Amino acid sequence: NSNLQLFLYLFITVIITKTQTMQISIQYEKSKWTKIVLSFLLITVIWNIIEALFAIHFGIKSNEESLFAFGIDSLIEVLSASLVLYHMIFKSLPSAFSTTSTSETTSLTNKSVNKSTLFTLETERKLTLFIGCLLVIFCLFACVGGVFRLIEGVPPANTTFGIIIGGICIIAMFIMWYYKTKASVILNSSTLASDAACSLGCIKLS
Repeated sequence: NSNLQLFLYLFITVIITKTQTMQISIQYEKSKWTKIVLSFLLITVIWNIIEALFAIHFGIKSNEESLFAFGIDSLIEVLSASLVLYHMIFKSLPSAFSTTSTSETTSLTNKSVNKSTLFTLETERKLTLFIGCLLVIFCLFACVGGVFRLIEGVPPANTTFGIIIGGICIIAMFIMWYYKTKASVILNSSTLASDAACSLGCIKLS
């Protein structure tokens, strides 16, 4: 009986230890991806501001409406990424830029695995709804511009600037879309998924 009790005690101890190790590993992974998301959101904002300025400038300079519209759509994505970034830095994760440590890893252990690591449920809903509205505006802007060009019978212009900007954008935004989508799954965030959809829309428009 004593041997059996000892065996059961050791067995339960091993199970508990492995479970705790797995939980710590999961939380460490979420903490790492939170920092990756912050980096990519910053890159998205900076990149799209530069992209929008170039597209609008050369769109006006070459009298190319589609290039100008592309710049406006880039500003819409800036608004989406900036909103998520603001909530992460100033509301959800005030200590997001601290170095990785044991205290940082355990700071998330009280959160359920099935809940978003970044935002509360209410914040997730509001941000997802707002970004969804931006996506609708994004699509309407592209559709209205396309219909206008069809009615006016204006053929697409083969501008060098448009080809260069569009080509670079496809590569850059694909990388951002991939990592944002992956992070949205790991961190269980519909907000990040919506922001990734904005990046995908930019790829399609390019």
